[in-house]
Order: sequence, then C-alpha cells, then structure tokens
Amino acid sequence: MQQNEELYYLVAGFLSDWCDIELFCDEFYKMYDLESLYCVTNKAEEQALKELDMMAGRFSEFDEDFKKAPNVFFKEGEIRQKAEEIFRLFSNIKI
Repeated sequence: MQQNEELYYLVAGFLSDWCDIELFCDEFYKMYDLESLYCVTNKAEEQALKELDMMAGRFSEFDEDFKKAPNVFFKEGEIRQKAEEIFRLFSNIKI
C-alpha cells in the first residue's frame, strides 16, 4: 500500500469512528511528519494536509488548555471538519 492510500484509509477510519481522535493524531503525525513519503497531487491538498498536521499536533481535550492559551489548541470537531475536507480532496485516489 502506498503512503497516499495509507493516509486515505487513516482519514476514512477516523471519519467513520474506526479510530478515536488520539489514535488518529498520533498516526497522522507518524505517517505525515516522520515517514514523509506522501506525494501531494495539488496545492489545495498540500495546504489542507499542512493545516491538518498543525491541528492534529495541537489537539487537546482539556478545557483548561483553551482557557490558558486561546486560539492555540484544537478540538476534535475542528480536526474532524478538516479531515472531511481532505477526504473530499482524496476522492481522486483509485483504491
């Protein structure tokens, strides 16, 4: 399976509740940041993935984080919304 397909399945799994937000953020980091073999097909996809990477790295489930540092952390709903955008961008991948 190629890196693009692995990211596609990870995003699809998160959106279908196959994995929780913490697992998604950890796996996205490993696949996108550490392995960095992903082949971007267009600028919109590249920008959306960079945004999701930043958001996943700043996920928090704690209200205290949002009170101490407003506009720094992201909630699950925000990450899910960005994942849905990326899922639509991935629609050109043949699986």
